[in-house]
Amino acid sequence: MNPNQALALTQLEDIAAAPNSPLGITEVYPCGDGESLRADITLETLLFPKKQGGIEFRKREPLRIRIPPSFPFQAPSLDFRHNDHSGRAHVNWGNHLCLYQTSETEWVPSDGMYGFFSRVDWWFKAAALGELDPEDAPLHPPANFPTESVWFIPYVDTPEVRVGAGNWIGWAGLKKHSEQKYDIAEWSTDKEVSDGHEAIPAILLDQPLAFEYPDKVSKLFDLLETRGIERGKLDDLFITEAFHTESGNPFDIVIGSPMRRKSAGSPVTQHLAVWRIPADTMDLLRSAFAESEARSEHIKSFVNWSLSASTAWCRVLENRPEIVIRRDEETPSSWLLGKTILLLGAGALGSPIGEDIVRAGAERLHVVDNSTVKPGILVRQRYAKRDIARSKADCLAKRLNDLSLGCEVIPHFHDVRHELQTYVDLGSIDLIIDATASQFVSHHLESMSASGDLSAPLASVSVSARAEHGMSIVRMPEFRGGPIEIARRSKLAVFSQNQVGESAAAFWPERAEETVFQPEPGCSEPTFVGSASAVGFHASGLLTLALRRVSELESAEASCDFLPGPGLHEADECKGTLSFVFKPSAEYPEDIHGYTVRLDAAAQASIDAEIARSRREVGDRVETGGLLFGEIDDSHQIIRLDRATMPPSDSEASAAQFLCGTNGTNELAQSIDLMTKGSSRFVGIWHTHPVSQPKPSTDDLQAMVQLLMEQDATPRHVVMMIVGFAATSPTPKFYLYRRRDIEAFVLAYLKARGLAR
Repeated sequence: MNPNQALALTQLEDIAAAPNSPLGITEVYPCGDGESLRADITLETLLFPKKQGGIEFRKREPLRIRIPPSFPFQAPSLDFRHNDHSGRAHVNWGNHLCLYQTSETEWVPSDGMYGFFSRVDWWFKAAALGELDPEDAPLHPPANFPTESVWFIPYVDTPEVRVGAGNWIGWAGLKKHSEQKYDIAEWSTDKEVSDGHEAIPAILLDQPLAFEYPDKVSKLFDLLETRGIERGKLDDLFITEAFHTESGNPFDIVIGSPMRRKSAGSPVTQHLAVWRIPADTMDLLRSAFAESEARSEHIKSFVNWSLSASTAWCRVLENRPEIVIRRDEETPSSWLLGKTILLLGAGALGSPIGEDIVRAGAERLHVVDNSTVKPGILVRQRYAKRDIARSKADCLAKRLNDLSLGCEVIPHFHDVRHELQTYVDLGSIDLIIDATASQFVSHHLESMSASGDLSAPLASVSVSARAEHGMSIVRMPEFRGGPIEIARRSKLAVFSQNQVGESAAAFWPERAEETVFQPEPGCSEPTFVGSASAVGFHASGLLTLALRRVSELESAEASCDFLPGPGLHEADECKGTLSFVFKPSAEYPEDIHGYTVRLDAAAQASIDAEIARSRREVGDRVETGGLLFGEIDDSHQIIRLDRATMPPSDSEASAAQFLCGTNGTNELAQSIDLMTKGSSRFVGIWHTHPVSQPKPSTDDLQAMVQLLMEQDATPRHVVMMIVGFAATSPTPKFYLYRRRDIEAFVLAYLKARGLAR
């Protein structure tokens, strides 16, 4: 024996020598190099508690242990030295103890023989109580040891066969890949199966068969007969199929029994095995049957053959949902199972994301892209040289459909910015993923978000200029803003709260730091620098972040998450902060030009606080107000108000009017502009009408005249917010004034006074 086996033997002797040890060593057999060390032992079983249905052990069980030369890195094995317990659960080949479901994870090398006999002790206790397959745990599948190098892969759940309710006899529809591999793709009560499928008989029993399947055909028939399958029907089936099976072909039959459970507490389902009669045997049977036309002679020939013939079992690789627990179950990707996904962009991020979606079990994937495969992109996109000059959408769809994972991938060679809903039924989409990194596409999706055309969650993913950082934006269906607004709110949150880290700096760099990479300077679109490994990391990571958000967010929320690349991290003071969830802003109509006003909760809180302060200090009849900061987006006709201030120190307030001062306003505006990197600027003023409607007065319009016409650098337009009935029931109204609007007001004012025609 080698030193490893000598160590095992020493440990075995120590266990046997312990006081009151139930273990005895009767003989140790010498072994050669590379052979297992064998030792005959006995185990006293009197102290194991017993229960009806458990295994009835001898008072002292004779056992044989085999210690491999690779011990302790490989577990020993244990056999009974008799076949008394043949056919019992977890006793294979008549005498072998199945101690581990998987020794790969359950065997601990450092525990050696001590750990091994702890496992033996557990096995005997559970076997005596009949608890090797408890009700609250998955069932260990029965043992039918394959002898044929042929694979059957069931993809569809079996017909329902309730225990004790009667057997199911029908046909399994096979999709043939080769002589060695078949899919079980359907079940039918008659031999008519789908085009392209072959039909083989199937017997699904309503009660368990045996833990170890018989190795002789006659024993299998006897066992099936005890389970309600009449021997005469079996004879007829095999004789009929022998005559109808073409020469040179084997005969296969699926045999199922209720001996599997997917997980603890789940119902018992069918364990499937495929019994094969080889082609040469079928040819011999057919020749024997042909010698006589009498059915009795056919049966006699068949019975004679079955008495000596061995069963041959094929290999079954389970993939039925009722049996197999997906390896991505309870991960963010499991959200995609059975969903219909719209993927915009089939480039650096889109091509690997598309594959992730298909592998996650999506039912349908629409891929939209209007570009072609170019040589340079092969560095990091999932295409081959043969794809060059072809549509990305078509190439990616073919590649993903070739995976044959059950997801229908549909290519669309279209420009995402135009009439998206004309070639995709948006009502059938469960998730939209924008992987284009295109500002044009983002603005298109922004418009669709505002109009309510997007009824599915939207995820927008992108990487920084050197693919060192990623950003995942998620918009839920009832959040009115789109990716443009969510990115802007994220930027404000980062810079306004001084949360600038590596990721934020990568997406919103100082202008002097910005660089544009063009693979063909002067004649190609700007892109980013990054390898296939970096892009693959971000594609999977950003998709995972997005799917987690989609499953967690409320229907009117949005989020933005940043993903540093491998080896990168946020500065200590920013760790864990670059992840934001946004509630929807309050929306109001703008009364002059029909814009939509989105008033941030922080701005509303500042206005409420100033009204409360004014009420406390000077009473509820005195007007108050301040400045408004945000963005006026003419392209989407949206006014975004992020910040509202108190009155400047030189403001004048009374019950009749509020005159907004100017002390410190330029400095404040410059500070906010600098702090938010230009994303929030002065856009207007707000004030209250404590006891009147929120309609502009002559004084209010004169203030607009001053803002829009009487300054050295007048703005293009200004927002006026009036909070009417502020003393009792605050009611906000918004007015967007442009210079042309004010010019018309001035002209009307002058005409009313006879000063103009």
